[in-house]
Amino acid sequence: MQFTPELMSSFLLAVWAAAIVSCPALGDPQPAPQPAPGDQDKSSRVAQFKAAYGSHLEPILAKIGASPEQRKQITAIVLEYKPKIEPLRVEYKQKSQEFLNFIVTGMPAEKVMARQGELNKLYSVIVSQYSLMRLEIRRYLTSDQCRLFEQYRAQQGWSSH
Repeated sequence: MQFTPELMSSFLLAVWAAAIVSCPALGDPQPAPQPAPGDQDKSSRVAQFKAAYGSHLEPILAKIGASPEQRKQITAIVLEYKPKIEPLRVEYKQKSQEFLNFIVTGMPAEKVMARQGELNKLYSVIVSQYSLMRLEIRRYLTSDQCRLFEQYRAQQGWSSH
């Protein structure tokens, strides 16, 4: 396989993202800077999965001023999605580490790029599940609470998928 300028550019982006992803973070991830529109910062993908699933539930409920009934409803939704999302997050972390190992051990470009494609597809599935969960949660919020919810998301550096 010949390294075309396009393939080299994509490969260098992957190496750069892998280098950033491999740096260990202490505690919860810091908010990632917002990428330019249409330019997803791939290095922030793994950082989003470092915090335990559901770790943002209580801060969100506090931020939006959820009533006791809303707390029950929203918590139930988050718990309902856990068996769908958590295995995907674990798989993404594992495949990300394998991707880094492919680069470090000098695997052929085809194999590295194939793994990158797998990561992109898996990330898309994860984002879809979170989006569905978010839509379900929003059904129980007032318009002011929706605004506060989106403010919290923005403060965390979460893109608005």
